Amino acid sequence: MWATGAITADALAQEPGAEAWHHVHAMIAAVEKARKPGMSAGAILKWGIFIFAMFVFFGAGMSECSRTTNHTQADIGRDHFYTAVATIKEGLKAPATAKFSAISDPESGYFHAGKNIWQAWGYVDSQNGFGAMIRNKWMLVWDVSTRRVLFRGCGSQSSGDLEKALEEGKAP
Repeated sequence: MWATGAITADALAQEPGAEAWHHVHAMIAAVEKARKPGMSAGAILKWGIFIFAMFVFFGAGMSECSRTTNHTQADIGRDHFYTAVATIKEGLKAPATAKFSAISDPESGYFHAGKNIWQAWGYVDSQNGFGAMIRNKWMLVWDVSTRRVLFRGCGSQSSGDLEKALEEGKAP
């Protein structure tokens, strides 16, 4: 499946829960690097099994605490910011033309609103229905555990109740 390009490591790394996929990405990269032109699928499978076995063997000795301490709140927030960018991009008229503000831009950011609720915002330059490049501010509030969007706003269009969405993070 990896050899055919059906699933790429980069695509897996963009999914929610990407922390676990980073390990898979490393395994895929190692298998692809070891692959020689004309290498059979059986040989690729053997390499994959070997690398997976090594991952299990060496990973089994790590406690859950030691695995998660490498990810700071900033790393997690950054991952959520880019998840929000991808979600907003899906709703644009011309997503291929979209240029989003950088996470370091003063008009962009993210916020952990409590529990599993995250908020991210910024601006996007993209073509409207008439082909003109327009800058719109965007904001997304969602529950990362259920992947449910609670509020989505881009330009003059919005869905959901922003106040109610942020209150969900504060509820006991």
